[in-house]
Amino acid sequence: MEKSYKYIKLYLSSKYEQIIIAPHYFNEDGLIFEQDICYTYSIDIDEETLGIKIIDALNKYTLSKKRYFNNDKLSKWSAFVYSKLKTIKSFRENYFCISISDENGYINFGIEYKKTDKYGGYVKNILKIPNDSKESDIGKTIREIYFSKISQNR
Repeated sequence: MEKSYKYIKLYLSSKYEQIIIAPHYFNEDGLIFEQDICYTYSIDIDEETLGIKIIDALNKYTLSKKRYFNNDKLSKWSAFVYSKLKTIKSFRENYFCISISDENGYINFGIEYKKTDKYGGYVKNILKIPNDSKESDIGKTIREIYFSKISQNR
């Protein structure tokens, strides 16, 4: 069986009422990094549409020969640029990140739980669902993870 893998990140903010979906590239060295173009939506997007947008973004996961993660400046971080905030600190304080991968028949959802450096942290996979799940189930899973995180921070 051939191994398949796709990867994106979602950034969600209640304060700015926004979801940023960041498709990713991979390169020949095995590095994974955000594409230049992200997609922004209202935090109130319905679950089915959110699921469709996630699947679309996962399908944009592709090989890149032109960019390398090490050469990027943090100020050019795609999701940060799309947030329109002025500082990285503000972005990190106001957006919650969910990592999503589609790997060998399952969609895995993870959250960063410990920052290791300026580029991110460890990701803890918290649940997975079959990748043939309905779009509305994918969107519902995102909402449950996000609202669970918000209620933990109160």
